[in-house]
Amino acid sequence: MCEESRNSEELVRDFLNLKYQLQFHIVPHEEQAAYKSKGVHVPDLLVVEKPHVAFEIKEDRMSSETKNLCFEVKCIRGLRRYAQKNDIHTVYLLYVNHLDYCLDVFQIGMGLARIEDELNLLVDKNEARYLQGGDYQDDMYVLPLAKARQLESCLTNKFFNDIDLFFFSKAAKLRLSK
Repeated sequence: MCEESRNSEELVRDFLNLKYQLQFHIVPHEEQAAYKSKGVHVPDLLVVEKPHVAFEIKEDRMSSETKNLCFEVKCIRGLRRYAQKNDIHTVYLLYVNHLDYCLDVFQIGMGLARIEDELNLLVDKNEARYLQGGDYQDDMYVLPLAKARQLESCLTNKFFNDIDLFFFSKAAKLRLSK
């Protein structure tokens, strides 16, 4: 599992380094694991030139079968805890799905505008589900990928244009589909 996540982290890091000409670096997995028991989720990527921004990379392999994305509650809350303790103002979730292999960007929100609020509204309208699942039966929101891309917290089009996404998709499919 560690090798699989490292592969997607390196892919996203390299892509962002090329796109933005910044120094993105991967936080060592040992450092991430050290905080896990404290309910703190250390993000995967930090940026030297932007110390108040953090990125968490999620690879959703099941999306090829389900056409859904899942947002893990524990992860979102843990990222927010990390941000509050480390003067991080903005945290992004970057999803690599295995349906179209695009990179989707979601801002989790630190103040009043939070991704959970949007997801709860969709659950209330039966357009998303709140359930326990995954490897550890943790709480998560599950919604169709197309619906996730309509969230206000989805900022993919502010980060990337169609050409960026096309090239990322090609690279991701080659590197991650095995």
